[in-house]
Amino acid sequence: MAKIRKLDPRTADQIAAGEVVERPASVVKELIENALDAGSASIRVEIARGGLEEIRVLDDGDGMESEDLELAVQRHATSKLSRIEDLGDLKTLGFRGEALPSIASVSRLLLESCPDESGRGKRVRVDGGERSPLEEVGHPRGTTVVVRDLFYNTPARRKFMKSETTEQEQILDVVSRAALAHFDRRLALASSGRTILDLPPARSRAERVRQLFGEGVAAQLVPFARHAGALSAAGFASKPELHRSAARDVRLFVCGRPVRDRGLMSAVLQAYATLLPRGRYPFVLVFLDLPPERVDFNVHPAKWEVRFADAGGMFELVRGAIRAALQNERPMVPLAGLEAPTASIPPAAGSSAAYSELVGETPAAWTFSPVPLAQDTGAEVPLPEAAARGERLRPLAQYRDSYILASDSEGLVIVDQHAAHERILYERLLREARDRQVPRQALLFPVPLDLGLERSEKLHSGKARLEELGFVLEPFGENSWLLREVPAILSDVDLPSLVADLADDLGASGTGSFEARMDRLAATAACHAAVKVNHPLTSEKMAYILDALGEAASPMTCPHGRPVVLRIRHDALEKNFLRR
Repeated sequence: MAKIRKLDPRTADQIAAGEVVERPASVVKELIENALDAGSASIRVEIARGGLEEIRVLDDGDGMESEDLELAVQRHATSKLSRIEDLGDLKTLGFRGEALPSIASVSRLLLESCPDESGRGKRVRVDGGERSPLEEVGHPRGTTVVVRDLFYNTPARRKFMKSETTEQEQILDVVSRAALAHFDRRLALASSGRTILDLPPARSRAERVRQLFGEGVAAQLVPFARHAGALSAAGFASKPELHRSAARDVRLFVCGRPVRDRGLMSAVLQAYATLLPRGRYPFVLVFLDLPPERVDFNVHPAKWEVRFADAGGMFELVRGAIRAALQNERPMVPLAGLEAPTASIPPAAGSSAAYSELVGETPAAWTFSPVPLAQDTGAEVPLPEAAARGERLRPLAQYRDSYILASDSEGLVIVDQHAAHERILYERLLREARDRQVPRQALLFPVPLDLGLERSEKLHSGKARLEELGFVLEPFGENSWLLREVPAILSDVDLPSLVADLADDLGASGTGSFEARMDRLAATAACHAAVKVNHPLTSEKMAYILDALGEAASPMTCPHGRPVVLRIRHDALEKNFLRR
């Protein structure tokens, strides 16, 4: 008996649908692109239960005649191309014939459309791939697509969906990207009857950016534009002071399509080389335009990936455009122009030449803050191996305003002051949150926060979690909030930046356990509140950090897994100085 068999059409359609319809947001993306190609000036998306129960997309575009309506739900039927050569000259967003039939094969789909102002339209229903006859229906000019019970007939797919909140956030991201790429159209999104987004047509892309992200973010963006023949790169790049905890705020568009591309992402990050703290990312919107024949969108069924004829040229165009804009905003001193640091403790008289010959460079600056031995009580800290001996560390000095030097009987210990303080605050914040005893401090003047649409939605769903950590916020108009109370351990913190990062974490940690979600939020708060590198410390402050670190449950790493302590043992020192 033959081992290879031909699949029945319904099974084949459902397998093919998996390439296009990954989640509810995939459906919304396909339907919005079809509406844009139809010339719609206004598109409204309505969802229920994160799109799993229902997705409804209404547009005022060209609409379809009866014959087109029937063909639209059949596989390999499209108005976007007629021959294989057309793939090399695409000027539309949608071109794959399987989008609507793929959606219909894993849902209950209803399609209504009217091509004119008569108000007499047609309707077709498709239930799991089974199509019903056309019906007459009253409908204004344009098209309505309703997708109900997504993945109802493929339970294995449905069980991999995330929470309703996460799926809604993905849909919001899709609609927001479409609004950025097509700022001259009206786009709206409603969830369970509540309007989340309603963007009127904008006069410019800069105005659209303000609509979506608020004046606070827009004021920190630098516009850029560069042309190279038929290629052009334009957009907005954040000043170095504005940065995020994740790369999700780098958005890329090619010929009006939102895309993901490692090469372009690398170009953006290289433009910010040396400008941002490690582990931080910029806010950047990149809009590329180039002739259709120089880019291939037919790489992935969901059309997220692209292939450029000259990937290297696109890389340099994007990197150079952003770098030039940042330099014009704030000229950068090239590294080659910096002078070597001067030692704050010069070598003994007559020994400077010998020292330079030995080391090969000017010695780095040290800042010594000695702790008198007579006042050492409580100023030394155990680490795991020292604690077993009942021994404590002795703070000695601070190096480069970033590292605490200490010693014990085993040798020299170097402590990263930011990582250590971060670990201390993280464990304290988590402990107080678990005991529901986070001390709060009311702000004398509430801090207004303009967080933009996406972060505001995350705060609506995760506000209670932040309150458990000591942050008290209340809505204050559209996409704006007032921060009234913060954990008492916070001091000298950029509160708007901290809350923006916490909002990002609310989305990123939305599907984990309660403990995992709180861990992430506490780690972010601790990172913002901890003493920074390049920050001088008094002897008392160093003693406090070492003392508190010794009481930490996990003193050897910060909440993000970076090492806190480096030890150089006496035997290693003596060996390197040829004393043994």
